[in-house]
Amino acid sequence: MIQRKQTIFLLIAIIIVSTQFLIPFQTFTYNNVDWSICLLTGYSSEITNSNLTILFSLNTITLLLIGFIIFLYKKRVLQYKLANFTVLLNMLMIGLFFYLSYIKDNLMGSSIHYQIGSFLPILSAFFCYLAAVHIKKDEELVRSADRIR
Repeated sequence: MIQRKQTIFLLIAIIIVSTQFLIPFQTFTYNNVDWSICLLTGYSSEITNSNLTILFSLNTITLLLIGFIIFLYKKRVLQYKLANFTVLLNMLMIGLFFYLSYIKDNLMGSSIHYQIGSFLPILSAFFCYLAAVHIKKDEELVRSADRIR
């Protein structure tokens, strides 16, 4: 059902994940020029490599998975498992943000500054976790009602 609390939490997570494409997640200085790195726009091939495609594809998978979870309201157990899986995907994305910038810092000798976009997966993971908690509560409510009958 679309009017459940977890659907609202998942919609907020979709908004956060889709804004991750446009908000820069790091700025680094290379040859006295500041470069803002986004998942979708704003990067040059001379300063980045294919590492952003990993982040882009992971963010796209997370976005599609959260959208898919919303319509699994009849299969709450699967919905709960996938919501927890999106929390893991968001944590993996956070780790990749910092790991790839660490690699880039060592290779290029540039200074890296983290922007708000590198911390957005924390918010997305939080709202996916809240959705998972409410999905579990719904499943427990349904099971208790079945037991009473």
